[in-house]
Amino acid sequence: MVTWARTPSTMRRANFFLDLLILGSALALVVVATSWYPLLPERFVIHLNGTGKPNGWAPRHPLAWSLLPGVGLVLALLIRVAARWVEDAGARSPANFNMPDQPRFIALDIDARRTALAPTALFLRYTATLILLLFMYIIEGVGRLSTQQVASWSSWPVFIFVGLILGGLPWLFGRTRRAIAAGHSAQYR
Repeated sequence: MVTWARTPSTMRRANFFLDLLILGSALALVVVATSWYPLLPERFVIHLNGTGKPNGWAPRHPLAWSLLPGVGLVLALLIRVAARWVEDAGARSPANFNMPDQPRFIALDIDARRTALAPTALFLRYTATLILLLFMYIIEGVGRLSTQQVASWSSWPVFIFVGLILGGLPWLFGRTRRAIAAGHSAQYR
């Protein structure tokens, strides 16, 4: 069980907010995918070329249509489970984690390690949320392309999602380093 004694309250609130956002995004993904299915023609788009024009189709079948939202949901769930695992297992087995300033991280007590791992868990929740939103965007595009509401679907938003994930890494590294330094300073005063 995660002890939140040394985890800043803003981090706890952010985790809670992101968990709610993950749940809401997962439900929205299911609603979007479910609402498109009855509108699909006998063949629906499954692949786009580099310009966003369809170049692959599949026959309309519930299993075929559910693969895309299913992959998004499974990825988000795995990332969310990883966040929970990091919070607990990472604190108990510090040598198994590649952390900035690992020798000082390993030397921390378990509560300080949990505090140092909190940014990683938060970042994983953030990533799970973005994955769900990305899959929602893709499903919306596939639905619109399949029903010929649009002739092409832009791929540049995919790069925005990737950029948002990669752009969070400097925050993650900096926040983790500061938490390790603060825990080390408090422990060895």
